[in-house]
Amino acid sequence: MLAPFRAAGPWAMMIWASLVTAIFALIVIRLTANREALRRAKGRQTARALELLLFKDDLIVSFGAVGRLLAAVLAYQKRFLVPLLLMLVPVVLLMIQLAGWFEARPLRPGETALVKAVFKAGTPVQKLHVAMGVSDHIAIEAGPLRIPAANEITWRIAARAEGAGVLDLIIAGAPIRKHITVSTGPARISPRRVSGNLWTKLSNPGEAPIPDSLPLTSFEIRYPPAQLMLGSLHIHWIAAFFVLTLVFGALLKRPFGAEF
Repeated sequence: MLAPFRAAGPWAMMIWASLVTAIFALIVIRLTANREALRRAKGRQTARALELLLFKDDLIVSFGAVGRLLAAVLAYQKRFLVPLLLMLVPVVLLMIQLAGWFEARPLRPGETALVKAVFKAGTPVQKLHVAMGVSDHIAIEAGPLRIPAANEITWRIAARAEGAGVLDLIIAGAPIRKHITVSTGPARISPRRVSGNLWTKLSNPGEAPIPDSLPLTSFEIRYPPAQLMLGSLHIHWIAAFFVLTLVFGALLKRPFGAEF
């Protein structure tokens, strides 16, 4: 969905993702929310707010007005319960995909990164026979460093040139592969390959799960964090996504006939 916008930069990709999400949300609201009921609930909410302003000097009336305003707000929000529930799973799955683009960035030529293999509890990490094979444009600078207390083995790698490549971890003769990306531009990356429960696998969709037959729980590359910049200001991608989605929703609600 975002790959065609790579050349235009991260903001173009974020704007497109937010626009698509806003359109999806407006369609869901249009199809599931009662527009007349929403208008009435919104009108009651506005009336209760005006009541509070008009009688702000009367303490007793103000307390009652606050209670009625809260009740009106809750009644208004209740009207969105069904649309929100319908949107929840698709939006969460979309955000998991967006994290592959915006949570971390690819290595650049000349940069180094740690590679960490975490093993299941009880695995004899200190004695385990492991080896690492890498693509031609990747070099192993240090490791393996074994940390038995954390069930970890760590390497430091260096990127020599741009390109997609692989890391092949050999555990007692059994291979497990991890993809790696070196690029100066935006790219969708998979920082870790995991085993575990369904949610762990859903939240790391970039590569196939680690087979349960292996003593490995995760195989991770510590990529640098991605930065979504607005001038000199670093904007977290989740904040940018939600703000832009709300802005597009407000701008497009009339054309789509949605009420909120």
